[in-house]
Amino acid sequence: MPKEEFLALKSLSKNREIVIMKPDKGSGVVILDRSVYIAKMEEIILDTSKFKLAKNQDVYKISRTIERRVRTYLRDEVRNPGHISSDQYNELYPNGSHIGVMYGLPKIHKSGNPMRPICSAVGTATYQLGKFVADIILPASVNKHGTDLRDTFQFVSQMKGLDLTDCTLVSFDVQSLFTNVPLTATIDVCMDRLYRGDPAIVPSIPEHVLRNLLRLCVCDNTFVFNGRVYSQTDGVAMGSSLGPVL
Repeated sequence: MPKEEFLALKSLSKNREIVIMKPDKGSGVVILDRSVYIAKMEEIILDTSKFKLAKNQDVYKISRTIERRVRTYLRDEVRNPGHISSDQYNELYPNGSHIGVMYGLPKIHKSGNPMRPICSAVGTATYQLGKFVADIILPASVNKHGTDLRDTFQFVSQMKGLDLTDCTLVSFDVQSLFTNVPLTATIDVCMDRLYRGDPAIVPSIPEHVLRNLLRLCVCDNTFVFNGRVYSQTDGVAMGSSLGPVL
């Protein structure tokens, strides 16, 4: 890289008036005025049907409260009754955790370049627990009609066997899919499919325990954006390990 370009990038990285990020899809670099970035994100976060400003703005106290809640439930309701091993408990036990951090990636392929909100959950009290629960409920995401898709590669594989000569391929897009997932109803569907569906996929963990673990991971998800603490009251946070499955 020429020296001039390197110095220019270094100068841009120190400019607090702008935000430098990658686009939501594809490659490239997006530069936004910080005020525009914050305004676009607040259009999403200030939706009171999905988010609310936390009454307690003390990040340290909130982190410790969530951590204690997760520790207590894991110890008293999951490990002590023997639903998980001591090794599993140690892997899931949160220590020195923090709350999530919200950021956005611009959808430059869409009109107006709206933001996709992503909550980084790495290092949160429920991060490891979320991955553990996601593996348990994964069988609930598969249905007998074959309308579920693992990824786009599976979709392409299925399409290869079809004759589409006289067909028109139509794509429907759900606006803000993750934040519009109804949590209570979705958790109910998971429980019904796991415990009252195929006997071969019934988890070893009791239904009420798994339901509460799910709630611990996805209900009232707390995060920081622009120096303020918020909680997500409905919908799934994109960035959660449980998001794709739910």
